[in-house]
Amino acid sequence: MKLRRQITRGLGAQLRQGETRLFLAALLFAIAALTTVQLGAQRTQSLLLAKAAEVNGGDLSLSSRAPLPAAFSGAAREAGLRVADSLGFPTMLFAGERQQLADVKAVAGDYPVRGALRVRGSDGVERDAAIPHGGTAYADARLLDALGVAPGDMIEFGELDVRIAGELTEDPDGSQLFALAPRLLVRLDDAQRAGLLGAGSRPGYRQLFAGEPAAIRRFAAWLEPQLDGGQRLRRVEDTADTLRGAYERGRSFIDLALLLTLALGALAMWLALARFAEREADNAALLRCLGASRRDTLLLPLGQVLLLSLPCLLLGMLAGATAEHVLSGMLAERYALDLPRADPVAALPGVLMLAVLLLASVLPPLFSLLRVSPLRTLQSAAAVPGRSARWLLLPILALPVAGVLLGGTPRLVLILIGALVAAALLCALLVWLAVRAMALLAPRLRGLWRIGLTRLARKPMLAILQGTALTLSLTALLIATQVGPDLLQQWRASLPADTPNWFLLNIQPEQRAQVIDRLQDNGAARLGHMPVATGRLVSINGKPASEHIPPEPSMQRWRDGPLNLSWSAAMPEGNTLAEGEWWQGDGSAGEVSLERGFAGRLGLKLGDSLGLRIGERDVDVRITNLRSTDWDSFRVNFFVVLAPAAARDIAHAYIASFHLPPESAAIREVTRAHGNLSAIDVGAILARIRELVGQLTSAAQGLLLLALAASALVLLGALAYAQAERRREAALLRALGIRRRELARLLALEWLGLGAIAAVIASALAATAGLLLGSQVFQFDYRPSASMFAWALFAALAVCALAAWTAARTATRTPPAESLRA
Repeated sequence: MKLRRQITRGLGAQLRQGETRLFLAALLFAIAALTTVQLGAQRTQSLLLAKAAEVNGGDLSLSSRAPLPAAFSGAAREAGLRVADSLGFPTMLFAGERQQLADVKAVAGDYPVRGALRVRGSDGVERDAAIPHGGTAYADARLLDALGVAPGDMIEFGELDVRIAGELTEDPDGSQLFALAPRLLVRLDDAQRAGLLGAGSRPGYRQLFAGEPAAIRRFAAWLEPQLDGGQRLRRVEDTADTLRGAYERGRSFIDLALLLTLALGALAMWLALARFAEREADNAALLRCLGASRRDTLLLPLGQVLLLSLPCLLLGMLAGATAEHVLSGMLAERYALDLPRADPVAALPGVLMLAVLLLASVLPPLFSLLRVSPLRTLQSAAAVPGRSARWLLLPILALPVAGVLLGGTPRLVLILIGALVAAALLCALLVWLAVRAMALLAPRLRGLWRIGLTRLARKPMLAILQGTALTLSLTALLIATQVGPDLLQQWRASLPADTPNWFLLNIQPEQRAQVIDRLQDNGAARLGHMPVATGRLVSINGKPASEHIPPEPSMQRWRDGPLNLSWSAAMPEGNTLAEGEWWQGDGSAGEVSLERGFAGRLGLKLGDSLGLRIGERDVDVRITNLRSTDWDSFRVNFFVVLAPAAARDIAHAYIASFHLPPESAAIREVTRAHGNLSAIDVGAILARIRELVGQLTSAAQGLLLLALAASALVLLGALAYAQAERRREAALLRALGIRRRELARLLALEWLGLGAIAAVIASALAATAGLLLGSQVFQFDYRPSASMFAWALFAALAVCALAAWTAARTATRTPPAESLRA
């Protein structure tokens, strides 16, 4: 009870101390910044999932070649989900003398369960629309052009005549993103009445579900065990490879901002706590002289820290939530973002992790108070027992664990935390070497140079702490202001204006030269083509493939379905070698290259043998290399690429990818000249990815700004820590007769020297972190900016000049006696 009263009575005195106020300010800002970033990240993550759900057709989609049980949709509605039924099949449409093969999609229920149908009416105005009324349909621009009709005209649809109610401009169901033929959207009951679903039609059946995340998870857990081999359940996270790259990169940018803010908040708290522990060592020595136990000398400051921290946690969360609401509104208005509502619960994990880091930071220095001697009251310069780099071990070990628990990928966490730890260690080593050199050099110098170098050499740990804190904050500052924006810019540039938007299939070998020449004559850009054959994976390492491939539904197509493959003497464009070596020339008859992600999903590695059945021919190959493939490039890419020597005499066709402007008539000319060709328009998914990338980069920029603010907080903490340490020394020098101008020059020399060292190390490590983030996390060929070093040097010297000026101003305006008594 007595200790409890001492803790509460001492709160006012603690608040009057500059070190305590600095710690509480650092904690308040760290909580506010982390709350803002977490809520913003949760909004951005929800936006990302919403866009992916539109491509997927819903939060869940179930597809099959056979009718799906009505019990599934009934159970979904009972669970509170929105449900839609979709049926897809090809058919011929007629309008007068014209005819056109079309991909028909017939829908019913709550379609679309995610996103919106966009239709342009006869008045030319584009608007949101519900599913067509009975006897009407929506047709895309390609179908209207092919049939020579416009909204309001009639077309023949099987046994029915339907009226075109509008031009279909946007359909959120991902089943139609890759349009092999023009699209027609009709009601499901109209498709059934048209007489087109008889024997031999083989339509594709889909059920689409959307709802609250918890309800979706429960329904998916109930549904999955009931599926048979022909039914495939697809989640948002399983969206197409072309969108998965944008999805994963978007998450990585969010995690980068979140982890950077977490690390900087923890560092700012540690800097403030280090100075706090120094002052508490004096108080602990005094309490020991007054008869206090070792236990009380620990629990008194610990209890006060925890009591003062609780209001800061609550105020920080409130301030962070308010700031996030304001910033999200500004971003939504400026960049036309439709951001989902933030969930306040999303901020709790980050706050809890920061609280754990607070304990990890405060306990080691406060535990050292147990060993403080009462003699410290007579020897104020005595070191605090245990004051060393070991204080940092617990928070350094806790930080990556907290980062992974917050959802960051281990690779991203290790690169980011590794860069900061490497910055600290490298700077500590270089400053220590510099201090050793100064100790040897100081006796040979005169004047201010001798005094300055001697001061640094006398307290090497202080110089190391100053330089390390400055380097860490500069490294984080460069990652937030240089590396992050450069990576965002490269992401924007990863989909240039001439990205391929068409694929041409079924090009026969004897047609290849003529088709390619015709495309080139019509202005096709980024034209690429490769042979394609269809086979099956029948064995892995001598055993049936079905025994090796995992039984999950998502792996079903590799166990039972066809496998498209190709061959090439050179590395396909847009691919990079990840493991192994590429073959020379045509290679040997037993070599194959696999895409790295595909190999990982099947548990394959270099040296494994595969048995392929291509047509009537069995081909045995061994994996000699793995490739990383840029699926976002929209070039022709394959999971499996054989050496040409292994593909001799295999029946094949060619597939080509290229870019054409919207107004080009090249596709119509080529497909009319060669009736066997099929053209796939990927412009719809390309537009969606561009929209998603633009929205995510805008949101990520806002999150990185908060990381920038957190790095500024670390800089302030480093300066305040150093100013407090140097104040007594400056007062002592003034008492010994040094002039104010000489003192200012001395402080400038010390700070600018540390700043130059910190700038060199920080720019080198930020560039290294950028290279690793680009290659290992974002799959970019990151090129550090040549101006990064100049920017780092300018920032470091500006901050250090300000620190020197502030220190000199404080030292010269405060009477030496007052500073020495403090």
